[in-house]
Amino acid sequence: MTEAKLINLTDKSSWGYLTFKKRLPQYVGDVIRDGAQHLPPLAIENLQKLKEEIENAGVIKPIQASSEEERTACEDVEEWKEYMREHEGKRWDELPFYWLEAYYYRRMLQESQYFLNKYDVFSRTKLDGITESLHVMKSIALALVDILQRAQSDASVVEEAVELFVLRSLWGNKADLSLFSVSEDPLALVHQKLSKGDSAADEAGAAEEMKYLLVDESPQVLRHLLQLRDAKERKRVDIILDNSGLELFSDLCFAHALTELLGAEVHLHTKRDPMFVSDAMPKDIYQLIDALEEAAKNSDETRAADLAGMAQKWRHFIEAGQWKLRPHRFWNSALFFDRLEAKFPDLYHDLHQSRMAFVKGDANYRRLVGDYYYPHTTSFVSLASYFPTHVVALRVLKSEVAVGMAPGQAEAVAKKDAQWLVDGKWATIHYAPGRGQ
Repeated sequence: MTEAKLINLTDKSSWGYLTFKKRLPQYVGDVIRDGAQHLPPLAIENLQKLKEEIENAGVIKPIQASSEEERTACEDVEEWKEYMREHEGKRWDELPFYWLEAYYYRRMLQESQYFLNKYDVFSRTKLDGITESLHVMKSIALALVDILQRAQSDASVVEEAVELFVLRSLWGNKADLSLFSVSEDPLALVHQKLSKGDSAADEAGAAEEMKYLLVDESPQVLRHLLQLRDAKERKRVDIILDNSGLELFSDLCFAHALTELLGAEVHLHTKRDPMFVSDAMPKDIYQLIDALEEAAKNSDETRAADLAGMAQKWRHFIEAGQWKLRPHRFWNSALFFDRLEAKFPDLYHDLHQSRMAFVKGDANYRRLVGDYYYPHTTSFVSLASYFPTHVVALRVLKSEVAVGMAPGQAEAVAKKDAQWLVDGKWATIHYAPGRGQ
């Protein structure tokens, strides 16, 4: 796919190596602590051994099933044999970064006996993420209800409203690093403008949100999306989700706008199994809707009914088939997206039926373009040319892969912020036609 250097843990100065040394052992420790009352003793023992294996950078062990029941439940043991072939005999600190992460989370499932007990070892972290950000969600939800109502009565603001929801989804990707308050939210002022018609707020909000947006190809995105209003067929839009919690909430707000303002059928692609601590699964969508309904029920605020109505509408979208939840084991795999057509042609050809797919988050971005040290001016369009439909990458930078930038732009940003690639402040909106119809 490229002659650029693959990001590998042999580079001890890389973000990947720091992740391996600091974060991965910590996550296993958190799982052992949180799962002590829910997991069998053997699972706790296995997880402790996994933690020691990582800390000692031992030789990686095979993915396997302890029984035929587990083999049938997980479905991917033979696939992992193939994935591991080129890395057999390697130590943990000799692996490519993304491959290491996929393997690490798959080992976590194996050692916690997930496929037998179906206990999500990250469930407490996900629930805490909802609880801690619920006040932010409530404030945003009420603003978005106002925006939707205004857009439905005034067609001239539909484009602005859809653009806001795209940005809402983009900046929601900050949520797995830190939960920002409404006062710190770069879109809060734009919410005010669209819901109340405050042009001064629009100017201030736009300046704040654009300051950290390194690549903005949203005009091409909006042009394609707005065609949905008059389309008689192929009104499908796909979102390949990233984190649960506040980011998932932001993505469902975007899906709401697509369905209500543009008449889209939205396919929400989730992880099939727990991964990356907070990545969304179907159950996390229902848990979020339940939490919003419960918050509205227990609130004495004057607009609690609006919050409840929004959550109930999301549940209705799912039940009516306007939103389709699409878990698939490919999203948990060790493969980059350019292997999708060869390894999972059913999913590839299904995505080809979509008018446009939105790829959320940093790990999905790395899988979309490949986890390589590209020159930052490398064309995003060329790297995503294989994708089965028009594709949009909404991503806050949290790793060392960044493409599609203007000459000299990366150097200028680095002078302002030496950690710009990994500190979660900067963002990009990339668009490529892929193989879209």
